[in-house]
Order: sequence, then C-alpha cells, then structure tokens
Amino acid sequence: MLFDPTRRWALRGLCRDEPASLFLAELTGRQAEGTVRKSWEEAKQVCAHCPVMAECRRDSLGERYGVWGGLDPQERRTERKRLPAAAKRWPVEKRLAWGKELSALESGGVIWRRISEMTGFGPTLGQQLAREWRAHVRSLHKPKAPAVALAERPKKPFPERPGKKTAWVRDGSIMRDAYYKGETHDGLWIRVGFRSTRETTYKWVPAVDVKQYHPQPKVIETYIRRPDREEGSAIA
Repeated sequence: MLFDPTRRWALRGLCRDEPASLFLAELTGRQAEGTVRKSWEEAKQVCAHCPVMAECRRDSLGERYGVWGGLDPQERRTERKRLPAAAKRWPVEKRLAWGKELSALESGGVIWRRISEMTGFGPTLGQQLAREWRAHVRSLHKPKAPAVALAERPKKPFPERPGKKTAWVRDGSIMRDAYYKGETHDGLWIRVGFRSTRETTYKWVPAVDVKQYHPQPKVIETYIRRPDREEGSAIA
C-alpha cells in the first residue's frame, strides 16, 4: 500500500494514550525553543515503540505541525524537499502507482493544498505524476496499429533450470526470477513480484509470459483497469 488516506492504523497508535500537547508543541515564539524540542524528543520516544510508526510516517509527510511517525515538523520539511529528486529515481511502476492515487484524489474534487497535506507531494510534482498516469491510461486505449506483413519476433525462451523464487517472467526484453502473487479469474493475467533497482516491484503480466517452475496454490485477485477490458468494466 502506498498510503492510507483514511489512516485506519491510527486506532493502534500509542499516542492515543498520551496527552496531545506532547506531540503538538509548536515553535511559535511564545514558548521557549528548548521546551518545545524537549517535548518533541519525548514524543519521538513514544513513536519509537509504536506498532504503527512506519504507517504513520508514511501517511503524515504533509503534516505541518507536531510529531508524527517519529519526525518533527522540521524533519518532515526536509523530507518533502527531497521528494522531487527522489521521484526522478523511482521506477516507472512506482511513478504510475502514485500518479494513479493522486489523479483519483484530484478527480474526486480534493484540492491540491489538501492533497499535499495528505501525501507530502507539492503541486508541481504531484500534478506531474498525475499527468503521467493519465497519459499511461490513454496509451492503453489507443487504436491498434494495422497489422503488417512481418513475422512476429519470437519470444525469448524460458530458462530450463529453476530459479531461486517461483517463476520465470518475461518482462519486455528482460527475463526475471519472480514470485507468484495471484491471477485473474480467467487465468489470462498473473501478478508477480520481483526486485527492480532497490525495491520490490509488483505488476501484472500476460500468463503466456510466465512459467512457474515451482507451481503455487492459485490465488484469485482483481486486476483493475486490465488492458483487455473496457474502461469501467467490473470484469476482473
């Protein structure tokens, strides 16, 4: 999950049993800086033992005040400033995943100031990612080019030997060793997970591009916006 806009994890936060003033102390000029920073450090100690610190930090990057997920306002501001440079290094799948979320919020009538508070993305980066997602969706619905009288290039054969995970996957020109995660009810699409750059990528690929060398129990999942279905179709 990229982020949870409803913050369902909040009910399990340790901060619920602490005074709000401990986490929401502000540098306003009326309170000594040392006192505020001491309050922040005490709050961070609570965060360090919280079972939902990771989720809290993930979903509160846009918060302007208080200690959230073990970060104070100045630390979150620093993280927000780093986002544009970090996003340039993200794999396409992650940029599109965020673009999909941001585009959905924008289409739902949420203003960008509120989107920034929810996600930490400034309007410039956020709108760019949303545009990339919409362009990606449009590209999936372009009319197919007329068939040409050229023989289709043969697909790269799967390795004969097993890998270290559960399946071989043809990912464009790359043969990946991946984990089976699930499939559509008709078995035409399979969701797999594999290492891409420094993080794990999950994606749907045609079943013909997957060879399970360690067959796994079948898991049926819903593929939203699968390219061989009309937009808005409920068929998975």
